[in-house]
This record gives sequence, C-alpha cells and structure tokens, in this order.
Amino acid sequence: MPGMTRLCRDQGVNMKQKIAEEAARLLTEAGTVDYAWARRKATQRLGVSRERELPDMMMIETAFRNYQQLFRPQDISCVAVQHEAAAEMMSWLEPFSPHLAGPLARGISAPRADILIYVYADSPKELVFTL
Repeated sequence: MPGMTRLCRDQGVNMKQKIAEEAARLLTEAGTVDYAWARRKATQRLGVSRERELPDMMMIETAFRNYQQLFRPQDISCVAVQHEAAAEMMSWLEPFSPHLAGPLARGISAPRADILIYVYADSPKELVFTL
C-alpha cells in the first residue's frame, strides 16, 4: 500500500494547488489581495473542508503573482503606482518611523488593494494631530 499513500499525498498537493489557483483567480477578479477571503471562497467553490488540504498564504501569493503575469499584466503596473504613493506617505510620516508592510512590501498588489504602513509614536495623539 505504499503507492496508495503517495497517491493520497499527491492528490492533497494537487488540491492545494487547485485551491491556490482558484483563490488567485478570485483575487484578480476582485482587484484585492485579501488572501484569507479568497482561500475561503475557493474552498467553498471546490467543496474542500479538510484543513490539511488548504494552501498556505505564500502558495496563494505565488499563484496570484503567476496569474497576474499571465492574464492581467496591466495590474502589475499598479505596484509601481502604489509604491510611489506609499513612499510619499512615508516621507510625510517620517517622524513616526513608517514601515511598509503587507503584500505591497513584497512587490504584489492589485488595483483596489490597501496600502499598509505601520507607524510608531510615543502617544497616539501625536499621530492624530499630525493627520
């Protein structure tokens, strides 16, 4: 039965890949980078409920990047635009040691994706008054 174990394992990996690809398609259509939402939707559409068959977020991110390159190369240009907007905002927030985070920090974005910037302040009021 060793062949059966390998077959089951291969099917699990294949299902993870199918879920990741479906999630990538959903992300591209929605113009967002909400991986958790896309994974939930993809598992519902494919009828998967077992935790071990779910792809991790990096697998979804890789599938998303590949899907964009193949089917929506125009969406890739929004990374540069959002990076420019983030850089401008970060220079304005310089006193608060801004840090770019999320998918944009890894060079991934979508037309309606949020820009995530962490800031640090001794008091939240300082930031509120600056904004």
